Amino acid sequence: MRRVLWHVEAHADIESIYDFFAEKDARVATLLVDRIMQAVVGLAKRDMGRPGRMPKLREKSVPRTRYIIADRIRRNDLIILRIIHSSQNWPATAWPKSQS
Repeated sequence: MRRVLWHVEAHADIESIYDFFAEKDARVATLLVDRIMQAVVGLAKRDMGRPGRMPKLREKSVPRTRYIIADRIRRNDLIILRIIHSSQNWPATAWPKSQS
C-alpha cells in the first residue's frame, strides 16, 4: 500500500466541503468526507485512477458523490493534490478557482 500524503490545498478542500455541508446537516458532511477518505484509501491500495487533465496528474471519481480526487504518484507515495466538485470549471491548464 502506498503512503498517502496530503497537499495543503487538498486539506483545505476537505475542510471546506465539510464546513459547507455541516451548516445544513453534520451527518451528511461526515458521510461525504468518509466517502472521500474511503476512495483515497482505495487509491493507496491499488491504482484505480485515470489520466488527468493536467500533466502527470491522475483523477478518481469518488463513488456516490460529485467529487473528484486529483492525485499524483511519486515513488511509493500517493499525493492527494485537490478534491474538486465535478461541476466546477476545470481547464487543462489550472486548478478550479473556488471550492464547495
